[in-house]
Amino acid sequence: MELSTTHWKNIKESELWKLKQSDTDILPALRLSYLYLPPKLKRCFSICAMFPKDHKFGKDFLADIWIAQGYVEGPKDASMCFNALANRSFFQKPSPQSPKYVIHDLMHDTAQLVSKDECFIIKHASDLDKVPSNVRHLSIFTNGNVQCSELKSICDKKKLRSLVCDESYSKAKDFEPVINCWFRELPKIRVLSFKLSGVRQLPESMGNSKHLRYLSLLGSVTFSTFPLSVCRLHHLNNIDSSSCVIEKFPPGFSDVLILEKINSKGFSYSKDHSGKLWLKWCLPLQSPEAVKITENQMEMLPHWNLQHLQVIGYPGESCPTWLQPNLLPRLRSLEFTDCINLKSILFFLQLDESLGNTSWSENINRLEELVITRCGQISWQGSVVLPTSLRKIVLERPGYSMDHFVSCFLDLTSLTYLKFYHCDSLTAIPLHVWRNNLPSLEELFIFYCNNLTSIVSEASSSSSTTNGGIKGFSSLATICIHRCDKLLSLHEFLKPDCLPAVKTIEVYYCEELMSLSVDRLDGLQQLTIRGSDKLNMERAMILPSSLKKLDLNCCQGIESINLANGQLASSPVLEELSIYNCSGLKSIGGAAAVDKIKKVRIDECHELKEIQQPLFHWYVQ
Repeated sequence: MELSTTHWKNIKESELWKLKQSDTDILPALRLSYLYLPPKLKRCFSICAMFPKDHKFGKDFLADIWIAQGYVEGPKDASMCFNALANRSFFQKPSPQSPKYVIHDLMHDTAQLVSKDECFIIKHASDLDKVPSNVRHLSIFTNGNVQCSELKSICDKKKLRSLVCDESYSKAKDFEPVINCWFRELPKIRVLSFKLSGVRQLPESMGNSKHLRYLSLLGSVTFSTFPLSVCRLHHLNNIDSSSCVIEKFPPGFSDVLILEKINSKGFSYSKDHSGKLWLKWCLPLQSPEAVKITENQMEMLPHWNLQHLQVIGYPGESCPTWLQPNLLPRLRSLEFTDCINLKSILFFLQLDESLGNTSWSENINRLEELVITRCGQISWQGSVVLPTSLRKIVLERPGYSMDHFVSCFLDLTSLTYLKFYHCDSLTAIPLHVWRNNLPSLEELFIFYCNNLTSIVSEASSSSSTTNGGIKGFSSLATICIHRCDKLLSLHEFLKPDCLPAVKTIEVYYCEELMSLSVDRLDGLQQLTIRGSDKLNMERAMILPSSLKKLDLNCCQGIESINLANGQLASSPVLEELSIYNCSGLKSIGGAAAVDKIKKVRIDECHELKEIQQPLFHWYVQ
C-alpha cells in the first residue's frame, strides 16, 4: 500500500497527539498506526489479542484462522495481509532464524485495547468468571492452573467463534466430556484448536458444529477415524493434525465437498479452487498394517469434481475404487510420484463391465496430462486404454512391460509432448504404430532408456501409408535422445516422410549408435551430437541446407564434414558451428568453409589440419 502526502499530513495533524496519557497508556503513535490500517488488516490484527504476550505463532496457523473467520479470501490473500502487518512491525521474529513470530508488548496492548470484549485469555481459574458474555475469540493458556472439568463453563458463551486450548489433559475420561460439550454447545464456532493427549476418538457431537471451518488437533496420538457426523460439516475447510495419525476416514467423507486441506502425521491433502488435489504420504518403509491404513485413507478421500489429481508417496498396492473415468468426469491431469508399491492404475484398465459403457469412454477422453514418476512396480501388461484427449505424457521409471504399453498409443491425435526417462523395460519403439497414431506430436524426449535398441517399423513403409493413413509425424519438431546405451540405429526414424517438420535433433551419449543420416531432412535447423564414439560415416557427413546450428562433441568416428553443402546459396544458412574433441575428424571442406559462419568454435580435433586450433570466431555483419 502506497502512503500519500495526505496520509502523512493527516497523521501529523491528528488530535491523538494532544491527548494526555499516563505511563500505562498506549502510545499515540501506536494507536495511529492501527487506526490508519485498512479495515481488513485491522480485523486480522485485532484477533491476535486472543494470544498472550510473548506467544510464538506460525504464519500458516494465523493465516488459517483468518481464512476460517472470513477475514481473507484464501492463502494468497492471507499471506499478503500477514506480510503487510509484518512490514509495519505489528509482527516480528524473536530471532532472525526463527520460523515463528511474536507481537511486541506495546503492540499487544494495542490489540487488546481495540478488540475490547471480543477477545479474552484464560490464564487462571479466576479468569473463568471474567470471560465477557459476548466474547468471540477465546484462548486457554493456564499452565495447569485450571481443572479440566471447569472448562465446561465455556459452553455458556454462545457467540464464541474461536477457541484455542493450549492445555494438555492426559486423562481422556476427564477431557472427552469437555470436548463433547464444546462441540455440542458452541453452535457458532468456526475455529477450534486443542490438544488430544489421551483422547483417541472424537465425539459424535462434532457434527453439531455446523459452522466449523478450521479444526486443529495437537498432540502425538493415533485415532482410528472421525465420527460419522463429520460428514455433516459442510463448511469444514481445514483439518490440521500434523502430529496425529488418522488411520482412515469414515464412509461419506467425500461429501465434505469444501474441504481443502488435511495435514496429519505422514499424510497431507490439499485442494485448491481450480480443482487440483494433492495427496502426499511422507512415511518410512511401511508394515503391511500401515500400508492397509494408507489404502483405507485413500479410499474415503474426497474426489468429486476433481480436475487435477497428484498422488505422492502413496505406499499402497492398489488404487481406490473411485479412480475410474465414470466417477471422475472432469479429470484433466493425473500424476503418480514415488508410489513404490503400486501395481496398476485402474483408470487405464478397461474392465469387462466397462466394455460398451458410453459414460466410461466419454469420461476417459477428457484426460489431457499423464505423469508417472518412480512407480517401479506398475505392470502395463493387459488391456490398457489411453485417452485420445491426452496432450502430454511423462514417464520416469514407470514400471515394467513398457513395450506393450507404448504399443497402446492408439489414436492419440491430441498428444503434443512425450517424454521417457529411465524406462528400463523399454526395448523397442513401434514406429509403425506411432506414425499412424500421433499426428500432433511436437516434442519427443527419450532419456536414459538403457535397454532401448531400436526405433523401427515392423510394417513396410508402404503399408503404413495406405488407406489414407498418416504418412509421418507431421508436427514433430524437436527430438532429444540422451544416454540410450544400446540404441544402434535411427535410420528408419530419420526419414523425410517420417519427419517432415523436424527442426531440432539432439543425440547425447548413445555409445552404440552406428549411423545417423540427416542430409535429407530439409527443415532441420539445429543438430547436436555428443559422446557417440561409434558413429561412423562411410562418406563425408552431409548437412541439410536448412541447418543453422551444428554442435559435435566427442564423436571420434566422424572423419569428414561437408560444410560447403550448406554454404552454396548466396546467403549462407549455417550460423553457429561447434566441434570439440572429435579426434578422427580430418576435413570440414577447407578453411574457407567457416569464413561466413557467424559463430565458430573448433578445438581438440587433432587430425584436422585445415585450420589452426583452437579456433574461436565471431562474425559481425
